[in-house]
Amino acid sequence: MKALGLMEFLGYLPAVDGLDAALKAADVRLRSCRRDGGGLVSLLITGEVSAVKASLSAVRGAAEGALLSASVIARPSDQLAAMIERMFPSPLRERRSKKNGAEGKKAGKGSLLPAALPKERETAAAPLKELEGELAREKETIDKELGAMTLGELRALARRMNLPMGVEKIGRANKRTLIAAIEREQER
Repeated sequence: MKALGLMEFLGYLPAVDGLDAALKAADVRLRSCRRDGGGLVSLLITGEVSAVKASLSAVRGAAEGALLSASVIARPSDQLAAMIERMFPSPLRERRSKKNGAEGKKAGKGSLLPAALPKERETAAAPLKELEGELAREKETIDKELGAMTLGELRALARRMNLPMGVEKIGRANKRTLIAAIEREQER
């Protein structure tokens, strides 16, 4: 790991879009995805310094309104890396270590393959299924949170998101219209 890229999004779907742009733009890897509550999603990517910078530039273009902040930390210190590890635990890594521990017992001492060698199919399918499930749960959570907000809170959120409907229309819109506009903006 030569650099860390930290991104914070408003909404899970824009985070997935941003992550897609980041992974396609350069040779970086997703290290962690964390839902922080209130619709905020934090992503952590790693890779070479130039690759992480290029990825974050692509994310800025892909998720304009939903990207709240992005930062590149080049060559993080060991202390910072340990702090990030505590803040962003990797569930995939924990799952692999549990699986590999069981496989290592089965393989025995005479095995030529290392017990910690992950299977390519498992590593590709597990994050995709996890993302699909989280996407559905996130949509339900956002719908509930938006429905629980007051009209004033919805208007303030709509203004912060710079919705294309304009400030005057936001001021006159009812709750149902604002919720629909916010959801449409998050899906973009």
